[in-house]
Amino acid sequence: MRDEDFIYLFDFFGDDFDSYSIGDCISAAENGSAKEQAFLALCYRFGLEGLEEDSKKAVMLAKKSAKQNCPEGLKVLGDFYYDGYGMNSDNKKAFDCYQKANKYGKESRIALLSLGKSYLYGIGIPCDRKKGIQLLWGAIGKKSCEACIIIVHYYMHDINDLDIEIDDNDKELFWKTLNFGNDLGILYCQTYLGICYLKGIIVPENPKKAFKIIKKTAIENDYGMAYAILAELYANGFGVRENLSLADEYMAKAKENGYEDDSMKTLEDYYEESNKEDVGEIIINENAKGAINYKSNKNLVPNYIVFIEAIEENRKGSGSGFIIDAQGYIATCAHVVDTAEKILVKVNELDGSKKVYKASLIKMNRKTDVAIIKIIDDVQNLFYAEIDNDRKQPDLEEEISLYGYPMGYQLNDNVIDLNISVTKGSVASNQRKDGIRKTMLDIKACHGNSGGPVVSRENGKVIGLLSGSEIGNPGQNFDEVNYMIPVYYLNELITKTTDTGKKEEKKDNGESATLKKTKKSQNEEKVPKENENSSSDKVIAAQNFKTWAEVKRFLRNKYGTAEENNDCLAFDFELNDGRTQCVYIELKTSENNASQWVCVSSCIGLIDESEINDVLAEINDWCFGGLVFEKEFNKHFIRYSQLLCCTTEQSLIGPIEAIAIMADEFEEKYIGGDQN
Repeated sequence: MRDEDFIYLFDFFGDDFDSYSIGDCISAAENGSAKEQAFLALCYRFGLEGLEEDSKKAVMLAKKSAKQNCPEGLKVLGDFYYDGYGMNSDNKKAFDCYQKANKYGKESRIALLSLGKSYLYGIGIPCDRKKGIQLLWGAIGKKSCEACIIIVHYYMHDINDLDIEIDDNDKELFWKTLNFGNDLGILYCQTYLGICYLKGIIVPENPKKAFKIIKKTAIENDYGMAYAILAELYANGFGVRENLSLADEYMAKAKENGYEDDSMKTLEDYYEESNKEDVGEIIINENAKGAINYKSNKNLVPNYIVFIEAIEENRKGSGSGFIIDAQGYIATCAHVVDTAEKILVKVNELDGSKKVYKASLIKMNRKTDVAIIKIIDDVQNLFYAEIDNDRKQPDLEEEISLYGYPMGYQLNDNVIDLNISVTKGSVASNQRKDGIRKTMLDIKACHGNSGGPVVSRENGKVIGLLSGSEIGNPGQNFDEVNYMIPVYYLNELITKTTDTGKKEEKKDNGESATLKKTKKSQNEEKVPKENENSSSDKVIAAQNFKTWAEVKRFLRNKYGTAEENNDCLAFDFELNDGRTQCVYIELKTSENNASQWVCVSSCIGLIDESEINDVLAEINDWCFGGLVFEKEFNKHFIRYSQLLCCTTEQSLIGPIEAIAIMADEFEEKYIGGDQN
């Protein structure tokens, strides 16, 4: 049985779980047993115990069980309402079910679990974190596996997303929960116990202990998540000698055991799934439709923000955008979508659900880095952003908010649930570069933010699109400055004269721009591509490299070369005091040719055995790479590896800079001189 099955089903029967057979449960459910009906509802939902997934049967059984006021049935039905499984998502109905489960459960683990989940996440009621955790801990005391999972996930993921400060009591509670789940044999908890030792969460970093825990969890239980992390440990030499062949082997086992690498996943699967059947019309307040202003409708701003996935052959890129018209026109950056063969967008619905649509590129201008795409599915009356059409550039020190999806897939295990991030800052400077107005922002941004709206907190309107960043060299006074393209260029693109001599329309009421439909084909409407090298600025959401040749071309252009052969390129990285550190970028192919890896390394000389543990500890503090001994040179190297198919320009720059600086410092500290 997979760990996920154990988590959901164990809470129904506890220590007697192993004595239940699926045949007995089906028979009891047919005879009207509410508890078994709830059990079968979960089996049909997740395709467990040899049953095929069937949403209609799952919902029917859950409702039958809940009608008998069975706590388990009420909890399952509440989960269906909360997740929108087989019905429209409805947090109020979910809470009503959880409340009844608590009433009829009389402090059972199912009752405490249901209500605790509601208060922790504010499902149908105001969020009360303290009460939610207290109720969940009551469920844990009664050996609730799901309550352990909820609390561990909350402290490992949601705390950071919600920007909540935790104290020593929180840390103690999390650690107790993690170990309690480990004692119950929950593989999810066992894996995160290893991650805590790997990253130094609560306990001191101990990569070797982390490796032992994760390897044992993976191999003894065939657990996909642990196999995937084990693959990363071998790929980067964390707690074990680097071995790319084993990394490939364990990643293959991870996928065989149900682990999905969502960082390589597109929205197309979710699009197909969400359009398999009609789940019914969502009724919303028609009076609320229209242009959304941050100041007057702050809570509705997420409803005009979209997550964009651009697909080209075997590559994908991601970015952000915002709806500018009720019929589905969307503004984003040209570099997010310019070479895409397919475009999918995720829209946040008013009820809290997410909907995936297909989109097409309407027109763009690569020089100004502005593009307009349109949802090609049947949509209407979407919320859209109110745009500040009156200004060519914002005011200095104007307070702003940036909305979008930074880091794209890396922030969440499941891209369809990826949540919007908001960052506050101010306008730092208005500049002109290559004949284009660019506004420098005092704000943090990264991959995935490109195309996201920059909103004025003073008038509530969108004033620009987050476009890119400029990265300083070591020793300069800045690491990174982000900039936006003013909406002036978006309006210019909308009203741009076409080949027919006509102009596309723009609303005169100061609200969002409406694009006039024409009979021109999509290709005719696209702005021709301009010179690839028209701007040297670094864009945030660069596409993945296709080939090793592209990687080398980028490195030559950015850093130059000291030496080069087919599978290796070396260059001297400039440090802040005029000195340099040699960095090697190598292509390594696993023994079974299953994958190719890009490895970044720099020599630190031969480390004495008595100091190796100290070096490893410091490397883990930096969170980059591992220590590798090269017999050919009789020296140690710091090395960081990443899959070629996942490599972008930006994903190389960070490790290169960190490893070069780290290697230089280690040479001085442990060797006493330059080892290049």
